[in-house]
This record gives sequence, C-alpha cells and structure tokens, in this order.
Amino acid sequence: MAEAFVCGAPSQREALKTVLTSRAAIITGGPGVGKTTLVNSILLILRAKKVKCLLCAPAGRAAKRLTETTGLEAKTIHRLLEVDPATGRFQRNEDKPLECDLLIVDETSMVWKCALSSCATTIY
Repeated sequence: MAEAFVCGAPSQREALKTVLTSRAAIITGGPGVGKTTLVNSILLILRAKKVKCLLCAPAGRAAKRLTETTGLEAKTIHRLLEVDPATGRFQRNEDKPLECDLLIVDETSMVWKCALSSCATTIY
C-alpha cells in the first residue's frame, strides 16, 4: 500500500467512517484535499479484513495512476468488465458478476453512463 492513513483532518476521519459504513459512496474534491489518502485508508482497512477489492478507471492512464497510488492492480473499466470486441457488450453482468466485495472506480467524471451502470450491476 503506497500510503497509510494518518489520522488527518476531522473531515477525512468522518469521510472514512461514512465510506466504511455505507453500501456505496462517492468521494469528491479538488486536488490536494486527501482523496488518495482516503482511498488508501479504505483499502488498508478493508484488505486487512480480507475484503476482496477491485480497482478500475475509465482510461489506461488513469488506471496506471490508480495502480501507482494504491500499490494494487487497477484495470480500465472495459478490461475489468471484459468487453467483447465483436459485439461491444460487457461479458461481466448480473449473470456473471465481478468477484469482489468492494469496487473502486476512479475518475468517474470521465465515465460513460452505460459503463458506470454496468459496473454497478456487476456487484449488486
């Protein structure tokens, strides 16, 4: 893990508590507000509890950055959902869900609505 959670600001502690007690969460904020520290904290805590985590991002560069900042493999959304090049459809779906307890999707502002919807249906 690239960076462990260091107590941090009260807002970070509250955000961590919220994320750890919620079924779904969205972490937002500008540069330097602690999103990476928060994600690393979530991963550190949940992986210690043997929670299976998957990470993805909409583009290769964003996935590479997520891998670098977390120390865990991140894939593009299309690779994670196993897109079929012939049909353009995702192979991962409600009938063939992702094998994880936690899915982190980075850079969601860049995500195509259908891809984000497919991510959600593969884990619920």
